[in-house]
Parts: sequence; structure tokens; C-alpha cells
Amino acid sequence: MKAIVLTFDRHRAITQHMILQYKRVWPDHPFCFRIPYQNLGGINSDQLQYLRTPGETPEDIPAAVLELLADLPLYERRHGICPEAAGIGREHDSLADPVEL
Repeated sequence: MKAIVLTFDRHRAITQHMILQYKRVWPDHPFCFRIPYQNLGGINSDQLQYLRTPGETPEDIPAAVLELLADLPLYERRHGICPEAAGIGREHDSLADPVEL
């Protein structure tokens, strides 16, 4: 199961800490973390996938998210939950179902 990590190079230490905590608390977790980067790539594995995305400004976030979703089949991206934007537990059927803030 692919898990998108919304981060950027400057927060790499936080991202690595999160991944280490998953390994510590849930060693056999089913996730493959998709980690965006601008300059600090990494080595891909069964549980880590580094993807080059646009820069580190707030304006670049939509393009980075689209890049992280671009190669995922629809069935893998249609069950996402966006608690901050949509309220806890509200599911969206597709990318075509935008959330109004």
C-alpha cells in the first residue's frame, strides 16, 4: 500500500524519524512511503520510494502532490482521506472531487 508523505528536503530529518517510528512500532507495516524530494534523493526499496518534485514554496505544493499521484492507478488513489481539509474520516472518490476550504 502506497503512503504519500507530504514533506520537502528541509524536513528530511522529520521524515526519517517518522519512518523509523513505523519500523519500530509496526515492523511489518504494509506501506511503501512515497517521499518527495528536490535535491536530497534516496535509495528506493520495498518500503521507500523517492520521487523528484517541484521546489519548496507553498505555490509548489499542488504540483508536488500531483507528481506524487501521477503514476498511481486510480484504485490506489481513490481511497485517500484528507483530515485537515475535509474533516476527519471524510473520503473522496477521486481526484475530480475537490475539497473546498
